Amino acid sequence: MRLAYIAFWLVLMAYVGLLIRLQFPPTIEPRPIIDTSERNCQRLRHQMSEAEVEAVIGGPAGDYRTRSDISYVPPRNLISGGGISLPQPGRVTKEWRTDEAMVIVEFEPGFGATSIRQRRGIGGPSWSDILRDRMRDLALVGPNGP
Repeated sequence: MRLAYIAFWLVLMAYVGLLIRLQFPPTIEPRPIIDTSERNCQRLRHQMSEAEVEAVIGGPAGDYRTRSDISYVPPRNLISGGGISLPQPGRVTKEWRTDEAMVIVEFEPGFGATSIRQRRGIGGPSWSDILRDRMRDLALVGPNGP
């Protein structure tokens, strides 16, 4: 009898806790939609201010990757004439990182954007990609073979 009494109160407390949790869901701030595609980055121009670059890309500089295994191939200069850009005093470098690409923009005070580069994102398949591919293979082959 005592065990049934304890089980009843545990179930009741779990139910009340669930009701309270449903009444106060966690607040999740929406993340901006960052577009680092080459097509969108072609809209970036020299002398754009940081605010103008943020308006084109979709948000402030930062890491918007959803996967931690993404790395980037060497930069492709979108506007500046190629070569290696060395850090210079007064210049500020901002980076927007997504799963698809990374955009690197250098700003010079009073002048705006001076260098805009893009790197394509690469990475191994995620567990969800592997699972999706496996499920597709099973659907094509079927449980009893082809």
